[in-house]
Amino acid sequence: MDKSNQINEILSSPRISLKQLEILLGRQNHVASITHMIRHFLGRLRHAFMRSVLNGWTSLRLGEKKDLHLLSSFLDLAIKGLSIGNLVYRKPMHLYCSDASEFGFRGYNLVSGNAWRFELPVHLRLRTSLNDLEFLACVITIWLDILLVIYPREA
Repeated sequence: MDKSNQINEILSSPRISLKQLEILLGRQNHVASITHMIRHFLGRLRHAFMRSVLNGWTSLRLGEKKDLHLLSSFLDLAIKGLSIGNLVYRKPMHLYCSDASEFGFRGYNLVSGNAWRFELPVHLRLRTSLNDLEFLACVITIWLDILLVIYPREA
């Protein structure tokens, strides 16, 4: 049976057997060994599999059905061809970590060890969302690393 036909059959049936889910997860795991982004979308299907262990069957929830639609579209893309950039492991040249809280934000480069932090003055705290501060921390971390490349510190 074609993989996309199997997904369509599972999507159209109200009750999915334990065996159907087991076969589907096995096949998707094989596909995920080549297309790594698929692994992220198998979690909810594994939960459906665990639910089906009790009764021998389960009904798919909305999120699980959406994941199956997405997996089907990934398979269609794989049939058309995949970029080699999505298949090979790459070693990143820059590794950054940044974080924020209501008191300030900080960041560092995991490769060079350069770090920074900024404490917000009391009168500026809780004036913006934590997401905004985390975004600023990301931008500043990259910006400072670029500045240190242009203007290196003297030893």
